[in-house]
Amino acid sequence: GFFGTWLLQGLFGRAFGFWHVPYFLFALGLHLVSALAARKVLLRAGLSAEAAFAAAILYIVFPTSSNGLFFINNWFFVIPFSLFILQVYFYVFPQDDFRKDLALLTGVSLCGQFSGEGPLPLFYLSFAWFGAAALAARDRRALLRAVVPGVVCLVSLAAYHRAFAAPYAAAHPLNWNAAVTGTY
Repeated sequence: GFFGTWLLQGLFGRAFGFWHVPYFLFALGLHLVSALAARKVLLRAGLSAEAAFAAAILYIVFPTSSNGLFFINNWFFVIPFSLFILQVYFYVFPQDDFRKDLALLTGVSLCGQFSGEGPLPLFYLSFAWFGAAALAARDRRALLRAVVPGVVCLVSLAAYHRAFAAPYAAAHPLNWNAAVTGTY
């Protein structure tokens, strides 16, 4: 389910054609915003200002991330991972308005989930992690902040799979059921 990234690439394609500069600037901007969000989350987690700054710099120059900025196809890695970092940021820094907070967490999580499969497990691990922390603290509001986006993402992923992936699974050459039974 990469349709979030495909849609964004399609919009960029219609606006800019094959001119590479806007693609690069968008990926670079998203990457820098993610580094700043990661730094702020690490500061809230108790790291020293120097350690959080060093971690953000390492994030910026880490080869996989920086190489991903130069290839349009690597948006499937840069965008969802950046959205995951923003999801964690929004968990750590809740909005004043609870409904807006839930909508923001759910929206960022959904966009990340449907932008690329690389960090997909991270989204669900964060739902579990923040949910377990909320249970341990007996914080009902924090529990809702973990459960609502998690359930919405899980239901939407199941619906997406049922509607778009499952009908084609039987024709896949590595389909275990077809290989065992001989039927497609």
